[in-house]
Amino acid sequence: LGAELFVALALLSWADTYQADEAFIAMVKLANSWEAPLFPVSGDDLLARGMLPGKAMGEALKRLEEAWEDSAYRLDKEALLSML
Repeated sequence: LGAELFVALALLSWADTYQADEAFIAMVKLANSWEAPLFPVSGDDLLARGMLPGKAMGEALKRLEEAWEDSAYRLDKEALLSML
């Protein structure tokens, strides 16, 4: 959702319940300090492994990004590249 939308939804939820409890405060603090994870693999990484630019590279990057998302963003660059 992104931090801004998450905070807006949390505020709407709070307005509906009228209770600024610890859970609400924790959600807002988390959202304000959260940074989106950056996908650790780029086309340059695939080029370095001998892959040619084009549709196949785009599909490979898409598969790797899906695997990264499925892992809850835990797979690092080396683990992802080993999947090629």
